Formats: sequence, C-alpha cells, structure tokens
Amino acid sequence: MSEDPQNIGKVHKKCAEKRKYQWQKNHKLSDVEIKDYVKIKFVEENRTEHMWIQITEILENGQLKGTIENEPVVIKNKLYKSSHSFHFSEIQDLIKRKG
Repeated sequence: MSEDPQNIGKVHKKCAEKRKYQWQKNHKLSDVEIKDYVKIKFVEENRTEHMWIQITEILENGQLKGTIENEPVVIKNKLYKSSHSFHFSEIQDLIKRKG
C-alpha cells in the first residue's frame, strides 16, 4: 500500500462525505420506510463511527427515529439496540427491508 497510514482517516472521511452527498442528491425522505436500515455518522469528541440504524418512526420535518444495529466500537456513549433520533440529512446510505 503506497498511502501513508496517517492519511487513512482523511481518505475515509473524504469518501464517506462524497458517498453521503451522492446519496442525498439521489434520494428523498419518501424513499425511507419503517424497518429500512440507514447508515449515519456518529461523532464523539474526536472519534467518528458510521453505524446502521433500523427505522422505527418517521416524524415531522425530516426527523427519524430508530435503533442502532451495530455494536459500537469507537463511540462509547451509544449502545447496540438503543434508540437514536436524527434528521434525514444525516443519512449516508440505505438498505431497503425485504418483504
């Protein structure tokens, strides 16, 4: 690998932001349904982690609520299966529920 290991976080951040921009450009709130999975970014102090949330509620003004479907590794103030509220603009990716 020719990339300097100290740049990895910066490269990942740049890729994540590009992916989020592309996703937001091509989707709208009506694309998200209860039980879908969405990926959002969590930030705690200087640590960042991207995790999947299963949508449990679609509220007003682009607000959503769901449960964290990953066991957090980097972020310590969130728990697996805990509830989390967020805005549609935070979504980076979507996996549609089956059935």
